Amino acid sequence: MVDATMTGSEGGDDFWNEDSSYTCSNSCGAGYYGECSEATGLSASDPCYVSCGSCVGCSPGKSTNGVAGGSSSASCDSCSFGLAATQSGTTYFESCEAGKYATDNTTAYVIITGASQCVDCPSGSYNDVSESVYCIACEH
Repeated sequence: MVDATMTGSEGGDDFWNEDSSYTCSNSCGAGYYGECSEATGLSASDPCYVSCGSCVGCSPGKSTNGVAGGSSSASCDSCSFGLAATQSGTTYFESCEAGKYATDNTTAYVIITGASQCVDCPSGSYNDVSESVYCIACEH
């Protein structure tokens, strides 16, 4: 049996051979990715990424949503409406609670995906459900 174990810079194995079948992974945890190179010649149906380098956190507004081993920045997904990732390397998307809406700019009231903040509804408006993408004007 050929030993094809390679170790990445973060100390985790990139790929290894077990009973003539290759298993791939990288050491980046959930919310992080490595800039990896794809190994060739192992299996077309199961790509293997190696030489991942240092792990980088997904930018605010994006996350791997609990999945570890991201192989590039494309592994980071934008938050859906009403959810936010408030800091780099966020493991899971955060649900914006009632009375708040998801945005990437505290001065603009804009409905977006990929939000980096949950912000209070503007003065004179409200919402009474979590993950809301808008606020309702109060009646006077």
